[in-house]
Amino acid sequence: QVTADVYPYDFWSSTLRVLFPKRDYTNTESATFAVDHLFDPEQSVLVRYAPQPSYVRKSVAAVAGERNESTSATLLQLIAMADSFKKAYPTYAYFANICSDGRSGGHPRGFGAFTKILRQYVRERSALSLEEAIYKMTYLGALNTGIKNRGLINEGYYADLVLFDPNTVADQSTLEQPTALSSGIEMVWINGRITYLKQKPTGERPGIFIKRHGEVNK
Repeated sequence: QVTADVYPYDFWSSTLRVLFPKRDYTNTESATFAVDHLFDPEQSVLVRYAPQPSYVRKSVAAVAGERNESTSATLLQLIAMADSFKKAYPTYAYFANICSDGRSGGHPRGFGAFTKILRQYVRERSALSLEEAIYKMTYLGALNTGIKNRGLINEGYYADLVLFDPNTVADQSTLEQPTALSSGIEMVWINGRITYLKQKPTGERPGIFIKRHGEVNK
């Protein structure tokens, strides 16, 4: 049985170091290969860069133009500058194949992936039914990862619930504003307690660490 995770964006986010599978971060040939084959230096943008904040929201190609360098030389320099700046590695958004992953900030997926599915693929394109989309967001994931008693509204299950308006729910996060809150979300419950109400967190923190096979660690 084989499954895959996806999210509704055509660009992914990680550090510049992932472009060097051999971890040879000073190798000119590896940098040239990365620029030519692994990512598009014209389209990909820096979403974080502590050593030089003015580079944020700019591509490697744009930064290279400012520095009068080749894109491969700039790629190496960006990594070297980050290495010397308290290990503050740059975060990049790459336009490439669909993949999964996410957290708060940087890439808009952390705040908008699920609501974008509901807006674009359910309401606007009708590519998924609402029921199918919810299933893929909840119970299917629990099944595939071996998590029991979650993902369904059922007696004996943990009450992890989201109340939303299917006619208005929509993502608002972008690369420019990655933490913009989604619209149309009315309430959120975690383990039966309200944690989100009227576009604000309630201060409740009932979450617990979830292990496989339904084991929990309080």
